[in-house]
Amino acid sequence: MIKILTTTAFLISLFVCTFSNAANDLYFPMEDTDWEVISPSEAGWDPALLAEAVKLAGDRKSSGLLILQNGKIIAEQYWERPDASLRYRNSLQKFDLQNRPIEDVASVQKSITAILVGIAQTRGFLTLEDSVSSYVGSGWSNASLTQESAITIRHLLTMTSGLTSDLFFEDKPGEKWFYNTPAYHLLMPVVSAATGKTRDEITHEWLTKPLGMTNSFWVLRNSDSSENVFGFATTNRDLARVGLMIQGGGQWKDEVIFEDPNFLQEMLSPSQNLNPSYGYLWWLNGQTFSLGFSSDAVRSSGPIISEAPPDLIAMQGAQDRKLYLVPSLNLLITRLGETGSADGVTFNTAFWKALLKAKPKIKNTNASFDSGSGVLTIPAVNVDKQSFYVEMTLNNSKTLDFVLSASFIQQKNPDPRAATFSLRNRMLSIPIVDTVSNAYRVNLLLIKDTPPTFRVIATYVLG
Repeated sequence: MIKILTTTAFLISLFVCTFSNAANDLYFPMEDTDWEVISPSEAGWDPALLAEAVKLAGDRKSSGLLILQNGKIIAEQYWERPDASLRYRNSLQKFDLQNRPIEDVASVQKSITAILVGIAQTRGFLTLEDSVSSYVGSGWSNASLTQESAITIRHLLTMTSGLTSDLFFEDKPGEKWFYNTPAYHLLMPVVSAATGKTRDEITHEWLTKPLGMTNSFWVLRNSDSSENVFGFATTNRDLARVGLMIQGGGQWKDEVIFEDPNFLQEMLSPSQNLNPSYGYLWWLNGQTFSLGFSSDAVRSSGPIISEAPPDLIAMQGAQDRKLYLVPSLNLLITRLGETGSADGVTFNTAFWKALLKAKPKIKNTNASFDSGSGVLTIPAVNVDKQSFYVEMTLNNSKTLDFVLSASFIQQKNPDPRAATFSLRNRMLSIPIVDTVSNAYRVNLLLIKDTPPTFRVIATYVLG
């Protein structure tokens, strides 16, 4: 798997792994009681600096923090919150058998819902181009029937319904991005209508049961608001199971949970140009700008979390409920609790600044690129894992074509294994050509604009 990370200067980092199925390299726990733990030092992290990052999370009102590398626990801690706010106490449902909090994770549920919508489409119950009204009937908004009927499932997934928070018409669907929770909450009723099952049945059968999420369920909120009356309650460990399934390419161990790799890729890629930092109800770091949660949808230049790796993707909910996935570090983190902003610094900023001080050090390596043949040669560090970290700079180019051997460079007869990536999609799967003299070789053919320049800065094997 190659993960494309972009910045405004078209700096691209590639995390290259030769395994064909990401699930093969991940650890998947059985029961919560036997989840494998490895020491930070064993995983390459600085124990003292990692402990400081965990302490910072506790100081910033976290109730629980779980950090996994390749699925194994390298840090986990829970904190009692006796002075918690009323809002947090209302979201706290109960505790599991190990006294870990089960909380309504607010808008983290949106990313859960996106997964369920994707499964529903794969199984033939609906398509993203279907009108919302065709499942829930007309009159669900305050727009005219004609305006309402033009709103599709895709528009709800991408926050581009064109409706206001009161569900009045404001713009044509697809013309404006607005973080619209009242419109979003129609998605689960759509899936329920399409399948003839309740949200509890769908979630249990398709997600929580196969992933072993024994402490996750929908709750009816104690609220007079009709904005989103259902909350999704879960623990740090249960939420991490969802992340592991995504990290495994839609698989849990040998079982395929998410059958459509194309939907999975689309879900974790910019879903529209109005806010490139938003996929299908998932947040994407490393983009040129983002729009926020507020009704004003204020535009911010640069990535969502400039302190975090550009390839970070996230579930985010109110009170700083988080699931972070960082493919380039094989890292998965869940955080529960209440709002962790302090002294004008957000939890995202403070936590990632502290955490990355502790991350595994990158080892220098040498590599060569032959501009004549287009072959990039990278020394092998670990023959078993076969993992690299490569930095590339693109000059004015939007697309590269990765091919696997010079004999198949011709456009008319491409190697069926060749892959193409775009800056917009950010994802690419590519096997290594071969190993020659203990080095990996990848042939690259530019198909647009000027040649790229390669600067291989580091190699590190994780796990």
